Amino acid sequence: MIAGQMQLGGGEALGFDRALSQFHTPQPLADRMAAWAGVSRNMRVLEPCAGGGNIARACMKLGAQVTAVEIDKRWADKMVADPSLAGAEIAYGDFLRCKPGDLGPPHDLVVMNSPFEKQADALFIAHAITFAPRVVALDPVGVLFGKKKNELVWSRRSLTGLVIITRRPKFLGSGGSFDCALVEVDRAPGLPCRRVERW
Repeated sequence: MIAGQMQLGGGEALGFDRALSQFHTPQPLADRMAAWAGVSRNMRVLEPCAGGGNIARACMKLGAQVTAVEIDKRWADKMVADPSLAGAEIAYGDFLRCKPGDLGPPHDLVVMNSPFEKQADALFIAHAITFAPRVVALDPVGVLFGKKKNELVWSRRSLTGLVIITRRPKFLGSGGSFDCALVEVDRAPGLPCRRVERW
């Protein structure tokens, strides 16, 4: 991968910004997510809501080639300067405004902790699945329910894996915690859910 930073356009914020749904994933949870997602050596992985880079870092530890997108320039710059993310491609901008060709060759997998306010969790999953055939997303359990979320994701794609996280993680920055699920979404519709776990 090419190390560096791309300008994609989008918002800029300082510090942790709840309006941008900045709930950074704790590193131990990011590591477990990447392993559960099946990240492996030379896999091309996209992290479209990178925050401080913990999920990107977890995927790189497993040998993946990572593209990380972050809407907040401060956090994108911090990732570029972070030696543990050397070799990752860091893109600054609004992922929802990106097209698959904007972020280089096709990706094998998307792993993310997406924003969730105002149906954003389903919007991010629906957009991310255009970049890779499979998405693993950490979201509030509400991502599984509701007419709009069904229209955006579940009526068109397959839920192939689910982890109900029984201990609320404490997210970095916000200090908040909420009931979470890790969902594995496949681009192909009609596939069975192959695994359900509780952590």
